[in-house]
Amino acid sequence: TAEMLLDGIVNTNPINVSQDFVTFMRARVGLMTGDWPAVIDNTNDIIDSYQLANPAQYLSMFTTDSDVTEVIFKYENQLGANRNYANIWIFTGTGGNFISLANGLFDELAARGDVRFQVNVNPESDPGDFGINKYPGIGGQFLGDFKAMRASEAYLMRAEAHIRGNGDLAAAAADVKAVRDARAGTDTGVLEFSSVNDGIRGVRDERRLELAFEGHRFIDLKRYRNILNQGLERDPRDCDGNIPCEISVNDRRWTLPIPIAETNGNPNIQQNPGW
Repeated sequence: TAEMLLDGIVNTNPINVSQDFVTFMRARVGLMTGDWPAVIDNTNDIIDSYQLANPAQYLSMFTTDSDVTEVIFKYENQLGANRNYANIWIFTGTGGNFISLANGLFDELAARGDVRFQVNVNPESDPGDFGINKYPGIGGQFLGDFKAMRASEAYLMRAEAHIRGNGDLAAAAADVKAVRDARAGTDTGVLEFSSVNDGIRGVRDERRLELAFEGHRFIDLKRYRNILNQGLERDPRDCDGNIPCEISVNDRRWTLPIPIAETNGNPNIQQNPGW
């Protein structure tokens, strides 16, 4: 219905909902429900219409909001109207990190050495306490548009669909390589997947770098855990205090409890296992 209502409307600004928004959302729904043909069909449309940002464009997209080359939809953050994203990452005025990069993520970004390291890691960070630089603030304010839908995610969704839908490891590798090449600004060399599990690990790891701090990681680990028989496994350096280093594949925390207000209101509701 939304697509029909949007028919004929030309949208040149990604802060507005468009037919491409609907197409992208269909791909995401397909990803979550295992409708692999729908993922491929819808991401094909997105990929045919949007280029991947080169390193300079990618940097401008996140540091100044001035580039929208690969942005299908972004949430416009305005002073006094919407949330200041930087408040999620730092204690304003104290210079301290509220949330830091995991050491494991830092190592992966550093090893890859592409523009995503510069975008994600605050250059003024202390060793071992790496600040997040993805939403650095615009014009002196802790504001930055949240890029909710980007072409790179479409490539990685299609890669997963190629693997899980028809076992096309070569097509999946080509999609992952396209994202890597765009971020590096050069040919990153041959990429091959030797098995379904190897391909899923490749997609999972690329999503970690490409979609860092965009709200996908927990759901990704939850989706992949039964395929790879692997839950959450942190680098030991990221497990200080009461932070667990591992969450097993069958841990109850992969599914949150139904709020007591809901179960009190309807005694027929079955609480999720383990809660």
